[in-house]
Amino acid sequence: MKRLFTLVFIFTGLHLTSFSQTYALDLSVQLSATTNTGPDQVVLEWPSYPGVTQYNVFRKLPSSGSWGATLAVLPGTDTMYVDNTVVNGTLYEYRVDRIAATNGAGYITSGVNTKINYNNGIMILMVDSFFIPGLNTEIAQLVNDYEADGWYVKQVNVNRTNTVANTKLTIVSTYNQDPANTKALMLLGHIPVPYSGIINPDGHPDHYGAWPADVFYAEMDGNWTDAVVNDNTSASDPRNHNIPGDGKYDQSSLPSNAELQTGRVDFYNLPGFSESEDVLMQNYLNKLHAFKTRGFIPNDVAVIEDNFGGFAEGFSASGYKNFSVAVGPDNVLTTDWLSNLDTLNALWSYGCGGGWYQGAGGIATSTDFVTDSVLSVFNFLFGSYFGDWDVQNSFLRSPLASGTMLTNAWAGRPHWQVHQMAMGYNIGYSTLKTHNNSTTYFTSQIGSGYFGRWIHIALMGDPSLRLHYIATPSNLIAIEDGNHVVHLSWTASLESVDGYHAYRKLATDINWTQLDASMIAGTLYDDSTLTAGGDYQYMVRSARDQQTASGIYENLSLGTFASISTNVIAENIADADFNLFPNPATDHVTINFTNEHDGSVVYLYNSLGEMIYTGILNSGAPQFTIDLTGLSSGIYYIQAGKTTRKFIKR
Repeated sequence: MKRLFTLVFIFTGLHLTSFSQTYALDLSVQLSATTNTGPDQVVLEWPSYPGVTQYNVFRKLPSSGSWGATLAVLPGTDTMYVDNTVVNGTLYEYRVDRIAATNGAGYITSGVNTKINYNNGIMILMVDSFFIPGLNTEIAQLVNDYEADGWYVKQVNVNRTNTVANTKLTIVSTYNQDPANTKALMLLGHIPVPYSGIINPDGHPDHYGAWPADVFYAEMDGNWTDAVVNDNTSASDPRNHNIPGDGKYDQSSLPSNAELQTGRVDFYNLPGFSESEDVLMQNYLNKLHAFKTRGFIPNDVAVIEDNFGGFAEGFSASGYKNFSVAVGPDNVLTTDWLSNLDTLNALWSYGCGGGWYQGAGGIATSTDFVTDSVLSVFNFLFGSYFGDWDVQNSFLRSPLASGTMLTNAWAGRPHWQVHQMAMGYNIGYSTLKTHNNSTTYFTSQIGSGYFGRWIHIALMGDPSLRLHYIATPSNLIAIEDGNHVVHLSWTASLESVDGYHAYRKLATDINWTQLDASMIAGTLYDDSTLTAGGDYQYMVRSARDQQTASGIYENLSLGTFASISTNVIAENIADADFNLFPNPATDHVTINFTNEHDGSVVYLYNSLGEMIYTGILNSGAPQFTIDLTGLSSGIYYIQAGKTTRKFIKR
């Protein structure tokens, strides 16, 4: 109960008090960065701040959990650091600590000439069968958009009446088919809601118990138990009661690292909206597609309203630190949340105030999302109660039914880390980093690592979403000629781009291979690298340098697709041990061996890859002749040993 007492004490007066944003800014170093080439540099900058004695700068690779030794120690008057030791094409993560009466920190990802991933791995798309077949068209569009963004989708349909345990078994089974490549989980609809723990991260004694825990579905190999926690009295809502054997788990924090980036879109039990659940879902999927294809383009501004400014925890630091690296400190606006989001068409927003299940004081209520069209794509909210989102007219789920909003999360206990998105990472990546974080990034002013890895951390929205997209090319056509060269042509993007990249994979493969060595300037490309027959899929994506407040990276549009079947036979020039003559041939062709051979079999194939002749070579014989009488004109292939040669029959 010590944890409970501490939280309640800090939240005294939560519903009544409004303050300025002092503490949140105290805790935040609002970073931005520019990059230079020749020499390669990352230049970090931050606004000046009074009373600072020192800045400490750290750097690590994004995959590392440790910051290592201090990169630089700077005077408190400095507002810039130039990193001259970066490697071109490598992304880095920086931390800048401000030493003052209240210490602050900021995080930023940057690098010179970096690119986003074009292979993202497997996305498990778990669909509530309630929406099938009614939304089959929209779900198919969602799958297409995922795959056009470099994901490989495994769709699994599940009934909303299924048990949590069985739903987890389905996810684990799908994950175990290819653990190395499975990276993300999208919960579409009212997928059974896991509950776990004995917590009250909002600090209220009547809210102490099990909370919704989608992270349970994201963690593949930890020990989740249902035998220890025994409390059916503390929480006023029976949903939060947790007793042994009730299907709610004991764990209040992750038993081991989560493996999957996870998000949920769930419009169940929102009667405040006049539209039905399936219409709300349809609307969301349509605006999701519109955002990814430039159907609407938000402004690079962020809005923050902090009605908890007097709390030393500085909840809205989750906004100030994350938003500055995306849009720049000058474009982070401290202003009224609801009235400004009616018109600003913002990329990011944050609002906090004394809360209840359907609202936050001074910010909005669930009803406002019915009557107002809130224009912000990515959002954080914080306040009491509504972090527990499995309720009627939930204040955490309702925003996704309004305006342009596509994601929402309860951020402040702990603080979220989404700074990576400013250099092209998707929000699911940042969610996973937040799920697994204990001390790598700042979690809470209460104490180092506090609230880190707790089971209530959850993303409402599509985890694949990136901050910036560019317009797609269209109408990709793939045509194979007689020399097994595939000619690609497409219609240019509708907006200015720097060029295009072309990719190919077998239809059954997960990952794409980039074909071009450098960006394609026009709308034509020839693929002459096929070495085996099969069913192939081609994709072309627009590319453009994307500038944010964290630097410049090569961004990609969604792709346009074309499929083709080919019967190419490999021609291995490097391993050649025979020549053909004459070539072109008329009534015969002769194999002239240039090295010793073991008397193996010789095969003749037509252009469709069909074997039409076999012959036995005499061991050591320098030549072998094949009669071509009766064969039609065209391209043929001869294979002997591991070498294949092409010739033309006239």
